Amino acid sequence: MKSSKASRQTFLSSACLSVFILTLGCGKKEGNKGTEIVVENDEAVLATRLDQTQTPVPFSPAESDDLNLSLLDSFIATQVAALTPPVINGLPVQANDLAVSGTSVYIGYNSAGDLYSGGVDVLDISNILSLSLHSSLPLPGYDINGIERRGDNLYIVGASQDTEKAFLSKIQLNGSLLTSNITEYSLPSYAGTDIVSSSTSLYTTSGDDGALTVFDLATMTATKSTPIADARAVGLTTAGAPIVLAGQPGNVSLASTAGDLTHNFPLGGSATAQSKSALKVGDKWSVASLGEGGFTVFCNANGSEIAHVPAITLPGIDPSRTVTNAVTSYGGLIYTANGEAGVNVYALRDLASLNSCGAGKVEFLGTLNMGEGSSPNGIYSNGLFLYVATGLGGVKILTTIFTTLSPLSIKL
Repeated sequence: MKSSKASRQTFLSSACLSVFILTLGCGKKEGNKGTEIVVENDEAVLATRLDQTQTPVPFSPAESDDLNLSLLDSFIATQVAALTPPVINGLPVQANDLAVSGTSVYIGYNSAGDLYSGGVDVLDISNILSLSLHSSLPLPGYDINGIERRGDNLYIVGASQDTEKAFLSKIQLNGSLLTSNITEYSLPSYAGTDIVSSSTSLYTTSGDDGALTVFDLATMTATKSTPIADARAVGLTTAGAPIVLAGQPGNVSLASTAGDLTHNFPLGGSATAQSKSALKVGDKWSVASLGEGGFTVFCNANGSEIAHVPAITLPGIDPSRTVTNAVTSYGGLIYTANGEAGVNVYALRDLASLNSCGAGKVEFLGTLNMGEGSSPNGIYSNGLFLYVATGLGGVKILTTIFTTLSPLSIKL
């Protein structure tokens, strides 16, 4: 009998289950073992999965009785493309993580329930008027939870059916195209949860009884593995030092570039086992999604809270279906993926303060309606595009325009 899913750390989309607690049972079923991996690089074949109909995305602005500059804020979003997930060995998979590198977007997929099944897509965004699905790699027997490009390789982390353990894989690229040249490395615990890289090192997290594990990029040897319970996300400061977000309850650990922990600070939230959290590290501040705890902006130097926003609750909907699953930030705007509550948009502004970390204020701008049946569980912004992973609904690609008379923070 396989290890219970309650003892694994993997991430599900509420587009499939509407909740972010894993089903208990005897692990995932065997069904895709030994399947040959074949990369699809024919854009004509892949084009059937990409809809480039441009449609306005309904935006419900926040209500406010205050006569202040925020009333003059304006936000507009247009969906420029929608990418449906691949079907792998007859099984639907769900969009889970995104990484942008140059003019390519790398998308990782996993599966809900008892089956392991995932894959990777490469989306070419070099022409805003004509995006193209460039390459697709099915990975039956694997759930993909984190993805990162560095140099000529793509790195993914997740859970493996064969080993029932966490893994890191290096996928050799041919330009921006995926290949079947894949090398796998083991990680602590049952599932890899996130990955980020510097010019010399890879930093991975794995959940449950997991760790922050550091790999030397040149040799792909693990140089340090520091135990961190329920490690869910990792990011790098401008100095290249990792910050790790963990759960049960939510907390952040600061580490040296070698992977040695230096400080730990409580954030709260993220108390639900086997659920998703995300981290976006900025120049001076960072923002963490904390599930039922909403999200918090904190100071990189000492973990002190800059601002906190509770999770969304909606009438008639179970609060477990509107938790803050993921968060991203660009140019002072914060976007949160909130399951059935959609995508919320916030403005982050600085306040006068003598504190070395400074002070800030988060203002709710409004909600993006991603469409009926959509349940966002992952999100990424690079300023030009907003990418929303909606599980079985695939990935929605939006352009956004925000105008304001009040400057936004440059600390995040």
